[in-house]
Amino acid sequence: MSVKCAYWNYPPNKYWYWRRVMCAYSRSNGDIEVRIEHYVAEPFHDWSTDWEMRIYREVSPNNWKLGGTRTGYVSMASPSRRIFTNCKPGRWMIRVDYKDDYAGRMPQQQVVFLNHLI
Repeated sequence: MSVKCAYWNYPPNKYWYWRRVMCAYSRSNGDIEVRIEHYVAEPFHDWSTDWEMRIYREVSPNNWKLGGTRTGYVSMASPSRRIFTNCKPGRWMIRVDYKDDYAGRMPQQQVVFLNHLI
């Protein structure tokens, strides 16, 4: 199983206040699973963030084909998990666009590149 993750911390030092983690997992059955988790140092400041996920397959060098989309939300109390089924072997790009940035502190997107079943 191959795994790629993207991390974001605010502030970007040892003692973070907010943290967002997005990981993509290549499954041996051909599926790609994507998980998004959101952590807040003080739970009473938890909120949900809407997102849109797109997955692309590289069909030739620097030429990407859309493989699917998903939407959802993430909060500390409710992590997100989405599965894309029957993905062809190859290089995949998973991109998550976040709809809220909370005064410019949050990332607008996270991207990972995953070698799936190769």
